[in-house]
Amino acid sequence: MKRPKLPTLNKLQPGRALNTKLSFSLEWMTRNKSYSFSGFDRKRMREELNARQALSGLLSLMSGSTWSEVFARRREELGGTEQIRYRELAFEANMVELPSDTNALSFRFGGGKYRALGIKMPNDNRLYLIGYDFDFSAYHHG
Repeated sequence: MKRPKLPTLNKLQPGRALNTKLSFSLEWMTRNKSYSFSGFDRKRMREELNARQALSGLLSLMSGSTWSEVFARRREELGGTEQIRYRELAFEANMVELPSDTNALSFRFGGGKYRALGIKMPNDNRLYLIGYDFDFSAYHHG
């Protein structure tokens, strides 16, 4: 399948979607098991369950928020965000070719133990979730 070319996201450009409630898409979720729930084995079932419950809380909070509210939160807060350069991630999004200057968004959840990583396209209210960081290896956490 040919990967669609997308516009460059040099800086986040929320555009018209800024004051709309956000929604989520898993369309671009990585196939790299280390950055998805597929990476949990039987020995880590309890940790996987805890991560899934924490992610559910994050998505529930965020789905009731506008992008303006999300960007106003401190990055340390549940639902707060920070920007990461896409090219610095240890994995790639699935089914899409993103320009090297694209920024990803990182959202902390699980009391700061985990990160959900996604892409926000201009003039689109969706957050395209592309992976999770369960062990602080998806990018340099400085």
